[in-house]
Amino acid sequence: MRVSYNWLKEVVNIENITPEALAEKLSLHSIEVETIQRLTEATGVVIGYVKEREKHPNADKLSVCIVDVGNEDLQIVCGAPNVAAGQKVMVALPGAELAGGFKIKKSSIRGVESNGMICSLQEIGLEKKYIPEQFQDGIYVLDEAAPVGEDAIKYLGYDDYVLELGLTPNRMDLLSILGVARDVNAIYNKGLHPLKYDLKKNKKKAKDELKLRLDTSNCYSYYAKIVKNVTIKDSPAFIKARLIASGIRPINNVVDITNYILMLFGQPLHAFDQDKLGNEIVVRRAHDAEKAVTLDDQERILNTSDIVITDGERVVALGGVMGCANTEITDDTKNIVLEAAVFRPLSVRRTSSRLGLRSESSIRFERGVDLNQTLEALEYACYLLEKYADAEVLDGHVHQGIKNAPDKELNITKEYVNSYLGIDLPEEEINNIFNRLGFATKYTHNSILVKVPNRRLDITILEDLVEEIARIKGYDALKETLPLMNVNAEVSKLESVRSQTKNFLTEAGLREVVTYSLVSEAEAKLFNYLFPADHSFIKLLNPMSEEHSTLRLGLVNSLLNVISYNNARKIKDVAIYEVAKRYYFHDGQPVEEWVLAGALTGEFAGTKWDGKVEEVDFFLVKGILETLFSKLKADVDIRRITKECEELHPFRSAEIIFNDQVIGYLGAVHPKLASERDLEDTYVFEILLTELITKEKTLVQYQPISKVPSVERDLAFVVKEDIPAIDLVKAIYSVDKKLIKKVDIFDLYQGDKVEAGYRSLAFKVILEADETLTDEIINEKINKIVKSLKYQFEATLR
Repeated sequence: MRVSYNWLKEVVNIENITPEALAEKLSLHSIEVETIQRLTEATGVVIGYVKEREKHPNADKLSVCIVDVGNEDLQIVCGAPNVAAGQKVMVALPGAELAGGFKIKKSSIRGVESNGMICSLQEIGLEKKYIPEQFQDGIYVLDEAAPVGEDAIKYLGYDDYVLELGLTPNRMDLLSILGVARDVNAIYNKGLHPLKYDLKKNKKKAKDELKLRLDTSNCYSYYAKIVKNVTIKDSPAFIKARLIASGIRPINNVVDITNYILMLFGQPLHAFDQDKLGNEIVVRRAHDAEKAVTLDDQERILNTSDIVITDGERVVALGGVMGCANTEITDDTKNIVLEAAVFRPLSVRRTSSRLGLRSESSIRFERGVDLNQTLEALEYACYLLEKYADAEVLDGHVHQGIKNAPDKELNITKEYVNSYLGIDLPEEEINNIFNRLGFATKYTHNSILVKVPNRRLDITILEDLVEEIARIKGYDALKETLPLMNVNAEVSKLESVRSQTKNFLTEAGLREVVTYSLVSEAEAKLFNYLFPADHSFIKLLNPMSEEHSTLRLGLVNSLLNVISYNNARKIKDVAIYEVAKRYYFHDGQPVEEWVLAGALTGEFAGTKWDGKVEEVDFFLVKGILETLFSKLKADVDIRRITKECEELHPFRSAEIIFNDQVIGYLGAVHPKLASERDLEDTYVFEILLTELITKEKTLVQYQPISKVPSVERDLAFVVKEDIPAIDLVKAIYSVDKKLIKKVDIFDLYQGDKVEAGYRSLAFKVILEADETLTDEIINEKINKIVKSLKYQFEATLR
């Protein structure tokens, strides 16, 4: 939001306050002022009258002019093609400084003396977009009433400062000069200057010429007035200067006045050519696939979420967004229907976003417009049209919808305010601050009844009122105190598991990444091994793009995108992980769960100078995860996958089981997907950390080192090939959990010496006790192991 300092001075009493001081106060008490700059840096520029103009004797494209600058006539050489005798122009005198620090001095140009410079608007510092087309390649010609010898910058209204406000989305009330003025008045308490206007009486009535019907609840309020016999011409200098300071290009007096009201009140207006519109307005929702050609000559395809203004049949405007070409104001326009409406913010937002039409008007409608000042804004616009467009305004107006939104009423006490702020403000000062903000108040027993006007849509609860008191009083008035808190040194289970997981994986050589939680719907459906049976995806109502429309239910695909990105840049060795949340609906309720995922490819480790390289494979990833689970004191099983997943290799993948529940998977990317996305020999894993968090915390107990040596025995068993090796390991441990300290698989054999459909698994069994183990005890345990495996799995000792 760009604010003209000169315009603000006309609305609020800040006559003796400099722009710099005002900016500092606004930043401390209201909203941050990001920049302050002069509208133009030019100095020493006066209004001159070209008395004579002759061709330069030594240059075809130059002119020699005699210019009256008030107290003398100066000879000036000018290169502008449009300079002519009889014009009022801007003259930079010797010693003047123009845009970019360019200084003017007496000189000789191609042998002719020149005592100054006749200026264009660009040369005094205006951007080209604000300059009328006829003056973009030449000097600027002022109106006949311009007083010769006076300061040209001041006459044009360019002796101004522009304050750029860094607005936050909740402060829609500051999207207008009046809104900023109210906040300035609350800070300084010096008083506002009321707007003075009076419309001329007219016997003709607007309701006799125009019918209005509202057929949609998406339009809260709609006013229209009829203005006759307008004269389309340039706006007066002060209107053009204020629009330029606000970042708006002047066009003509009618369009400029609607924009002037937009910046003054924050109320968008739209002007229709009445002779093209007819005598009826119907506000409704658009029909599906209905078409309209907007003012930018683009055909728009509409849908039922759009608000349209029609003449009963044709679309003549997109409500809150843009008018249509079929009722456009042109130089031939004589009669106008002037619209002032308030539309539903979400509807305007959807239309402007879908069509890519963002404007000063749509921005205000999206944030909310105060319908209590809509009629005043409309009537003030008509007053300006009477004054600067020679218009005849018909009496009254037509209206449908809400006329007035009631004030919000909140009861607040002195004790409530002071308990929040930690200071001791008297009730009178609290009440005074509310009144300075323009909030009516009333004492009721031990509280203050505050009536918050509709323009402050951001204030809905008591805490909002406390914030208003704090900012107007000044945050520097609050006491500096340290926050009181109960320090709990115990880390939550969630934080403990996340911290241990990240620390271990980072130390193991993986790098943590952070990827976007929003993906396309197609991506969200990939790697669905851990998806709950009864789930539905969470989709955004109004996504910025289809690629970011759905909250993901898994992380693996996002990590594979990272690997593809690196592979495309010749980085083939990647080992990454991410800890983040997944989101879905279950039984109609939103669910968030913490997930760990990883992706590895290429070389994991190695010393190339001696040829030692460790490539990523299934067993490497499995070993990393087993070590992680050991760190987390989680007793898990890793078994062959039991259900199909199109993205996982069917013979090089496994599922992770904890407490008889599948909480994760690991494995190779399916060859088909790997080929499509250049992910050959890439391995992934995904684990529901939320399930591990539910595990009861176990204390680590000290185990003394045995004073006697352990005993090792190697056992090889022939079993059916579909029996998981982990089941055999668990069965061996169960024989004597105290005596059997460790069981390792060291060999697997399938071949001629083993029957088809069977395999040989060899185990190293380590036994250890506090006393020396005898052969009798050892043989007893070994025999029990053999019998147990034969009974449970029909395993035979090889």
